[in-house]
Amino acid sequence: MAKDNYAWWRARLTQMAKYFTAYRIDHILGFFRIWELPEHAMTGLVGKFRPSIPLSQEELERDGIWDFDRLARPYIPQELLQIKFGDSWTFIASSFLNEYQRNRYECIALGPNPSNRNNGIW
Repeated sequence: MAKDNYAWWRARLTQMAKYFTAYRIDHILGFFRIWELPEHAMTGLVGKFRPSIPLSQEELERDGIWDFDRLARPYIPQELLQIKFGDSWTFIASSFLNEYQRNRYECIALGPNPSNRNNGIW
């Protein structure tokens, strides 16, 4: 991307500026590619990634991206929960998160599902 002075990003942001005044990139992959839909699309099923050339693990490592769990399965480290929520971190973790790996938490589904542990909170 740097070779062409980020032309793809510049064109995309210029086009988006016609419709939006703020941009939000929710995931690291948003910096590398974005899911595009044809103008006639009624659902996201007919979309495609652009640019669609996949990145290899070697390319990511070369660019300093080494935490592949963060790319494929975002998590919250226990240390961050403790910093943000202090003594209440265990309540937050047990009510809203799933410890899928030692000291790594992921969000559980929220909503009217009776099996959710957090139904009484909402």
